[in-house]
Amino acid sequence: MIDIGFVNSKESCYFKKVTVAYNGAGNQCIYDSAGVLIESHPTAGTVDKYSPGTGWWEGICNALGHNIIDVQPFKEAQYLDQKCGGNGTYERMYYSVRPSK
Repeated sequence: MIDIGFVNSKESCYFKKVTVAYNGAGNQCIYDSAGVLIESHPTAGTVDKYSPGTGWWEGICNALGHNIIDVQPFKEAQYLDQKCGGNGTYERMYYSVRPSK
């Protein structure tokens, strides 16, 4: 596990990133200020098909796949909720196939 020590003052969260799997997948885990894993969305982490990597070189190499496969579907769900009156329906659908654990 790689600790990138990100603190989000709005949520008082502590962020850790799990090591990339052999197939390039990854996981982002979010912990609260007491070190307890947050398991409910939207604050919880997500499973990634393409991990953004654990270092700057992997981040550069994996950024395109991560953005297309992992980030863009979430942005599209947010867009549909905002523009089509989904009231969170599409975001919940995204999280149903991208659980936090």
